[in-house]
Amino acid sequence: MRKWTMFAVAAAVACMVFAGCGEKPKPAPAGGTAEGKPVPAVEVTPAPAAETKSATPAPEAKAESPAVLKVATAPAEAGTRLLFDFETDDDVSAWKVEDAVSQCVELSVSDEHATSGRRSLKMVLKPHEWPGMHTLKIPADWSGNQDLKFDVFADQASELSVRIDDTNSSGYSTRFNSEANSVGKGQNTVAIPLSSVAENIDLKKVKSMYIYSTGVEGTLVFYIDNIRLVKKAQ
Repeated sequence: MRKWTMFAVAAAVACMVFAGCGEKPKPAPAGGTAEGKPVPAVEVTPAPAAETKSATPAPEAKAESPAVLKVATAPAEAGTRLLFDFETDDDVSAWKVEDAVSQCVELSVSDEHATSGRRSLKMVLKPHEWPGMHTLKIPADWSGNQDLKFDVFADQASELSVRIDDTNSSGYSTRFNSEANSVGKGQNTVAIPLSSVAENIDLKKVKSMYIYSTGVEGTLVFYIDNIRLVKKAQ
């Protein structure tokens, strides 16, 4: 009996130290951040209707709803610099998950809801306070561009945030932190004005980018594609 009592006490202590993915997180601070003043909300708008295309001639296909669209192409934007569209393995492997949330984030290639080429990156988030992904493999110089944009298909209405660091970032106040911005169920385009980003970091010394959600209490599924920089309109 003494042996079983000691085991129960040890298990209880372990549960207090390690917060698992199935544990409901504590409520996130207002604005999705723990300190400092939040940056103004970025723009999230429904993406234009995608045009279904086939890689090779084929018999007329049955009409599909946007929720099961396999191959799509986003409308071309003048002055666009493509960062990631996940058509190559290098694009996929560039995105990582931090050890602290490794049990709560799943990344995989998908042929669903692509808006540039044939593939998207599927990100599954499980309950945690700050689950998401990040990359260091981005160009350092973002100057001369107006917006950072990416397309995201969400399986349900939820929220996404973006964080951008430069080579001098050492804490919250020295990096760009967006608020937790609403993403509607279905296809969306997230647009972040780089003028807001430049208030916190040097756009010629960009080092890393994070896409994440805050205070996740259930499983969320996102299909992310066509991450790009868009130049100022001429």
